[in-house]
Formats: sequence, C-alpha cells, structure tokens
Amino acid sequence: ERKDPASKFSVVPYLHHFSHGLKNVSNRYKVDLVFSAPQKIGRICPLIIQKAGSSVKAGCKTNHVHSFIPCKIGTVYMIPLSCGKVYAGQSGRCINIRLQEHLRSLSSSNATFYHLANHCHSCGCNPHFIDTVILSRHHIRTTREIIEGFHINR
Repeated sequence: ERKDPASKFSVVPYLHHFSHGLKNVSNRYKVDLVFSAPQKIGRICPLIIQKAGSSVKAGCKTNHVHSFIPCKIGTVYMIPLSCGKVYAGQSGRCINIRLQEHLRSLSSSNATFYHLANHCHSCGCNPHFIDTVILSRHHIRTTREIIEGFHINR
C-alpha cells in the first residue's frame, strides 16, 4: 500500500524471475512497481467478457443438400437423443456439415471410432439432429473446447 499518493510508480507486465530483479532495482530508486498479469482469464477465454457468439461471423457459403438447422460457424452444440441423453460437441466449421458427418457415422461399420455412433448402436437410441441446440459460438478452438467440456460435465 502506497503511503504518499504523489509517489512515483510504474506498471509493467509480470514475467517470472525478470520481474523480481526489476522490483529490486526500482526499490533502490524509490519507485513503486506494480505488476499486471499478461494472461488474465479474460484474455484466455474472451467469452467471459463478451456476449456469447458476438465475435463469430455467421456465414456459411456451402449450399447444403440437407440443412438440419440454420448455418452457424464456430459452434458448441448439443444433440438430443431419443434415450433422454444429449451429445455435446464443437466444430469450427458449419454446424450442418458436422451434423452430416454424425449422420454418416451412424451407418459406418467403424462405429466404435465415433462416440455418438457408438452410444446409439449400444443403446438403440436415435439422435434428433433437427432439435440440435447451439450452446455457444466462438472462433477460437481452445475456447470452444473449454465450453464443450463444461457442458459435458454438467
């Protein structure tokens, strides 16, 4: 806590080890040094500080043979299943392209490689692709994966 409001101070980004030495030097010259965090959670996951989906432009240029829901790019989505469970996923591409891939995986002989197809084959349920809900939108893959993980663990 600063005693004199008119005293000199400086704000610099925190870099481990370097910042400690800089703090020692600044103390010799009676300059208060304040560190800022370069990796704040708000910068790592911009969804926290802005409205969900505002940074992702809607615009699919693909002419789909079958559109289950309106096209959106960079989504975290939830597919309801007839057994009452839901499947959560994410994609940086158009949601309808991803849903078409899920549909094709249901008839694939390698269903064990696809989580949704594997569940549907073992449970006997069916996905309701037309009832797919967009949970969130973001252009950064890591952010989408964090949001997807949150919805999977709910």
